[in-house]
Amino acid sequence: MAEKRKKAAENFVPLAGRWRFEGANASYLGPTDDDNPFGLCLAPRRFRSGTITVEATLSDTAQMARVVIGYNAATGAYYAVGLGGFGYAYVIVEFIPGRGWNGVKVYGSSSQLQLKRPYHLAVEVSGQRVLLSVDSVQVVDFTLPSPLQGDQTGLYAGGTSKIEFQNFRVSTDDPSIFVVMQFGAPYDALY
Repeated sequence: MAEKRKKAAENFVPLAGRWRFEGANASYLGPTDDDNPFGLCLAPRRFRSGTITVEATLSDTAQMARVVIGYNAATGAYYAVGLGGFGYAYVIVEFIPGRGWNGVKVYGSSSQLQLKRPYHLAVEVSGQRVLLSVDSVQVVDFTLPSPLQGDQTGLYAGGTSKIEFQNFRVSTDDPSIFVVMQFGAPYDALY
């Protein structure tokens, strides 16, 4: 059974938008460019498999608060999993530079999201399977079309007003392998 290693983010690196960071907490303060009202920041932990948790508080009905998985520094592509977007409450979206956003799995109406209340988000990744739980209720279960191309994680915020992210935690699974081998000579002597 894989052992989980849990760690809070100690710092973030902003790539887009205005942010304020304090330990495992991040506040999106708004965009740096009114034509692109979003923020993106990366956490220091590498991640391929495990669980990422965060509490997100929206202050506007048009906002988006998501966890970034599979960020690829070479291409800038990533998935964002969480609240809001395309008129839906719960989403898994893919961003590919030059192509833009693709809502790969969406559920619920964004009108159901409540403002100024923390939502506990848990994003679990196992191979290509991604699960999103909100307040301990599983709302999305999706198998990605291919393995994650990158191993960085972070936060995505969409909108023009403040979004609070509290207690960002990454719990990674230890890497594991599966070996298929022959039993019999000469392998019995080795193993």
